[in-house]
Amino acid sequence: MSDKYQMFENRLAKVHKHLAKTARRQGITCFRLYDRDLPEFPLIIELYEDKVSVAEYLSSHGMDDDAYDEWLERSVESVGKVLGVPGKTSSSVPVNAKPTGKANTKNSASRRRRSPCRKTG
Repeated sequence: MSDKYQMFENRLAKVHKHLAKTARRQGITCFRLYDRDLPEFPLIIELYEDKVSVAEYLSSHGMDDDAYDEWLERSVESVGKVLGVPGKTSSSVPVNAKPTGKANTKNSASRRRRSPCRKTG
């Protein structure tokens, strides 16, 4: 595994350990774990009860299509590995995109779905 993916996994593990402990103490079940912390990974990772949401900020990454697909797949696999969920169950949705038709409308609608979250206090 390349150093950048190992660095990403280490960052996620460190932040998850801290935030999960804090959330558990405060009775919070949904929270943002990661928000573009490392420039090489312009992602948003949120936890909703037992679900993981992975979204991507649109950016000019300079990769060709094959390299981008590999980066995205490995990034989602890294998230799954750290959080203990299969990478295929995470979703990736572009964020900050202009609506360009029905496909984007569907993605926008799926982002608006509500999950039951608990917050006490």
